[in-house]
Amino acid sequence: MDTNLNMPTYSMEAVKNIHDIASKIYNRQIEAIMFHESLIDLFNLLKLDGFVEWQEEVLEDEMESMHKFKKHYAKHLKGTIDKPKFNEDTDSALPREWQGKQNVVIDAKNMSMGIRYGLNKYLEWEKETVGIYKDAIARIKKDSEFDEMEAFLEKLCKLQIDNLARVTEDVEWFTKKFDYRYKDADWKNSKDASTH
Repeated sequence: MDTNLNMPTYSMEAVKNIHDIASKIYNRQIEAIMFHESLIDLFNLLKLDGFVEWQEEVLEDEMESMHKFKKHYAKHLKGTIDKPKFNEDTDSALPREWQGKQNVVIDAKNMSMGIRYGLNKYLEWEKETVGIYKDAIARIKKDSEFDEMEAFLEKLCKLQIDNLARVTEDVEWFTKKFDYRYKDADWKNSKDASTH
């Protein structure tokens, strides 16, 4: 029995376009895993167990999202995405002067600097990722053959945007807690991240 009767057929140009878009998203997802690993390294160095746990959860979510994306691609396009082309310059959440170093002194100044650096890098990363997803959606919208892929990417992008809004609020509030003017203010959702 032929199970492919209801599968749409796509033009070669459309398949090439979607394959290029999917490869870029897949590369970003691989880079995200590397980036979140660097955040985990930073927070381990700073002995911020709550942040480590948070980033481990984010890392798991990133990996799950990547697997769903590849599965969706395989199901709807009956193919696989190219092997990722690793970007050697993938941002690290570790300050440059700490990368590859031993015996980094974590005093109050370095603790504050490390947290601010890592969290600012995280916000930059999320904003860039949202831009990549929005670009992918715009490119797919030009090709009416990919309604299902467009809906799937819009869902992914919405998750990124929602995540960015939540993370931005938490990160901005947490960094304020290192400002003496806010020392007595409520921790909100940031309290668990500071325990070690």
